[in-house]
Amino acid sequence: MNIDKTNQQSNVNEDGITFDLGRFFKSFKRLWWVSAISAFVLGLASFIYFSVTFVPMYKSDVNFTIMPLVSGDATNGASVYSFNYNEILAEQMAKTFPHVLSSGIMNDIVVNDLQRPFSGSISAQAVANTNIFEVSVTSQSAQDAYDILNSIMQNYPKVAEYIIGDTKMTVIENAEPKLADKPYNTGYYYKYVVLAMVFGVLIGAGVALIDTKFRNVVLGRADIESKFNSKCVSEIQFVKKKRGTAKNNILKAGVTNAGFSESIRVLKQRVKKELDANGKKIIGITSAIANEGKTTVAYNLAKTMSNGEQRVLLIDMNLVKRDIQNILNRKKTVSDTGITDVVAGKAVLNEVINGVSDTFDVLFAGEQDNKFSFKRYAQAFEQLKAQYDYIVVDMPSCHEASETVQIAELCDEILFVALVNEVSIEQIYSSLKDLSFSNVKLMGFVLNGVDESESHSYYGRYGKKRYGYGYGYGYGYGRTRNKDAYRYIGNKEGHN
Repeated sequence: MNIDKTNQQSNVNEDGITFDLGRFFKSFKRLWWVSAISAFVLGLASFIYFSVTFVPMYKSDVNFTIMPLVSGDATNGASVYSFNYNEILAEQMAKTFPHVLSSGIMNDIVVNDLQRPFSGSISAQAVANTNIFEVSVTSQSAQDAYDILNSIMQNYPKVAEYIIGDTKMTVIENAEPKLADKPYNTGYYYKYVVLAMVFGVLIGAGVALIDTKFRNVVLGRADIESKFNSKCVSEIQFVKKKRGTAKNNILKAGVTNAGFSESIRVLKQRVKKELDANGKKIIGITSAIANEGKTTVAYNLAKTMSNGEQRVLLIDMNLVKRDIQNILNRKKTVSDTGITDVVAGKAVLNEVINGVSDTFDVLFAGEQDNKFSFKRYAQAFEQLKAQYDYIVVDMPSCHEASETVQIAELCDEILFVALVNEVSIEQIYSSLKDLSFSNVKLMGFVLNGVDESESHSYYGRYGKKRYGYGYGYGYGYGRTRNKDAYRYIGNKEGHN
């Protein structure tokens, strides 16, 4: 098996991990729930905090025009006020206002005027390039804010006289102080709630960024083609298992899934074309880790290849988990005797093969747990090759059993199933490195769990969440060779 190590290394940075924007957005899309939960929790927490600590504040304000006192030539000799535009005077008043307040003079005057202590904050500013002077009072009491402002209107000119001279403050029409009927800060904290939610989304983005950097998983066809210099034979779309469907009863929800069936037919055509071109018969199905969907692919590929005159055998060679045996024969309608019993010399090969249809047979892993003997298994495979047009072998995953490489040697070519967003680049590379010690040819990859929007052709939906459980096909009655009678095998389900 040839693996392009140069191409693999060229796609990683100094830390050995690839990062690109496309992978980040895919991780962010997959981890959307982190952003959703973070935004909800932070938004709710900030809302509760501000709701509990919220103090209503009321405001009263007024706008004046400022005019200086100028000596005039009135007939009675009295001084008159000039109505000339004087923005400098307004600026001077705004600058001196804080000093007047800090000196305590204004506070004392207001307290004396109101005949009671008051609670409020007073501020003033000049409108740029005008002679308009703004004064505002905020307080937890609407009445206090209103009373304080009226007192300032009456008394401030007297205080300012000692600083900038005699002035006249005229309230602008329609800008008179009013008694506030509601807090001015109502709902002000909503913007902080929104900011908290935005921060929650950023937390999700940060998690996606970390995921992209440190969880270098397969995300699509491009990863297969660029990182392993191999072809993607088929893409199978992700499908969500229906709620309440048992793990070993998954078939009932998906036996009419036309999309999945179509994807398997496409896979069958490509596999048969490749095998026929090389004069080969045995195709092995494996993956890097467990629960990537290889058993479902193996079962459905074998069954679909048998839809015709050609005879196909599916062999359960996962001697650790015995997936096909456990799923298809969970009701014990036939014997669990299989290939391990044949190799151990305790059974005859033709008597332990279970018929699913006239052209589709299944050979279980068996009941024996004997030491793996490549020579004896090879003899059994040679005998089976003479009886069948095609043989599909459900192998253990590469990280699941030590004899995976030896089982690969029994096959002519290998299909490698990779589950999107679950299996890492490093895990696949390690698995392919192990398989390279065999002489078997890697036909290509079957990409499982692909989003419908990202698939390159019309494939069916497949998978249980992202853990590789899928929908298979094959209701029916099958004959058992050792009984030569038709017996119900049950719903033929695949998983792994």
